Amino acid sequence: MYPYYPEIRRFPCVDYRYGQYGQHALQRLTFVLVHGAWADARFWDDIAAALRANGHVVYTPEYAGHGEDPNKQVTHAMITQSVVDFITKLNLRDIVLVGHSFGGTVVQKAAEQVSARLKRLVFWDAFVLKDGESLADEVTPQTRQGFEQLRASSGGRYDYASFSAVPGFVREYGRFGRGEMDLRNRLSGAGQAAFRETGS
Repeated sequence: MYPYYPEIRRFPCVDYRYGQYGQHALQRLTFVLVHGAWADARFWDDIAAALRANGHVVYTPEYAGHGEDPNKQVTHAMITQSVVDFITKLNLRDIVLVGHSFGGTVVQKAAEQVSARLKRLVFWDAFVLKDGESLADEVTPQTRQGFEQLRASSGGRYDYASFSAVPGFVREYGRFGRGEMDLRNRLSGAGQAAFRETGS
């Protein structure tokens, strides 16, 4: 009886792009996809490829403190500004701005500065904060407790809000298995201030 595995059934392919709802052609959109913390622009590779295959224009900026950026001590304001600068320097307009996870807080703040350039703002499995709220306010008590246990078990070497501490933790205590985010390759500390100042 358990575990239950649903049947996989094939359904006839229907092309909704043409004529189904009075639409005569696929609308070409411009997407700016913003990754979350502990990731980089490669997070979007498969999705970007699928969107491009359907004729859309896709940008996947890597924001400050992530990927190849050597400066890992960044604030949320610096991260947000790097996304705003990316959009304005390329003079992108009528864009669909998408934020994933922590990236939701980034696009939320960036949208305030580039609202005239947006067609749509999308939060994909993302944090959405209220005025004055920080990401630390959104973390569950269990998650906060887990970070606190990490800090305590590390002899105080890791601050619970320090993203930059996590690569060392991963090296010392193991890494996630296949199917999870490969932190050693993708994690790129966003800095303690970014975690606590998202509502600023």
